[in-house]
Amino acid sequence: VTATGTYTIVATNVATGCSKNMTGTAVVALNPNPAIPGGATSVCAGQTATLTDATPGGTWTSGNTTLATVVLGSGVVTGITAGTLNMTYTIGSTGCKSSAPFTVFAAAGPISGTPNVCVGSTTTLTDAGGGTWTSSATGVATVGAGSGVVSGVAPGTTTITYALPTGCSNSISVVVNPLPIPYTVTGGGSFCSGGTGVTVGLSGSVSGVNYQLFLGASPVGTPVAGTGSAISFGLQTATGTYTVVATDAITLCTRNMTGSAVVSTTALPTAFTVTGGGSYCTGGSGVSIGLTGSQVGVT
Repeated sequence: VTATGTYTIVATNVATGCSKNMTGTAVVALNPNPAIPGGATSVCAGQTATLTDATPGGTWTSGNTTLATVVLGSGVVTGITAGTLNMTYTIGSTGCKSSAPFTVFAAAGPISGTPNVCVGSTTTLTDAGGGTWTSSATGVATVGAGSGVVSGVAPGTTTITYALPTGCSNSISVVVNPLPIPYTVTGGGSFCSGGTGVTVGLSGSVSGVNYQLFLGASPVGTPVAGTGSAISFGLQTATGTYTVVATDAITLCTRNMTGSAVVSTTALPTAFTVTGGGSYCTGGSGVSIGLTGSQVGVT
């Protein structure tokens, strides 16, 4: 019986024609199904989303709990693994129910790579592939949308996010470290051949930063630790142009210090032979002393 209303039954004896109303009645009512589940239609594996329904008093069930589970009373879905299933909402008082398809998308893979970089340098982050990279603070660091190459712009912290076309994403915090403070290379100059050399130094320094002296592309000696004031690399006798590179002992960020110092030598005067001398008589005018040669500009 599908028609709604109140039903009675009348019994009739076929032989006599006598009839009688049977006791009581039966009522047929039509209970509506709840609305089609609304709210979220998908979730990423490992994350949650919420289903909604306009009809109160019902409970939620998952059509495949290996793909996703749902809290009976709240409709909060937890994605487990990728796939498609039905989510069903049932009214407890009537048993009427409605269902809707629901999709679980694969989670974005873990992000690997070094999550820190120096200003002006790069570091590369990687994921499983197929997604797009973005930076939450491009004034601190930018990232290649398809490459994952992070470029440090200014000191600070930014969130780098890797998002799949499905919307599933993963994020990592990246720190951009400052470069050492630039100071000026001091000293240098010319010294006489065979002398002790001239001093090369730096106008200032910072504790926790090491300063390496270079002659051309070759390091000279060992790095000198910063003291918070000017530092000296000692006397230098090798001729050429000296520069200094500072390296932060913790972040390993490096920076060329400002300027350079040039060390050169001045040749000694040419050695000539002393001539003359000898003996002379008392009261005489003496004897001459001289030199076999001389140079202009030398006394």
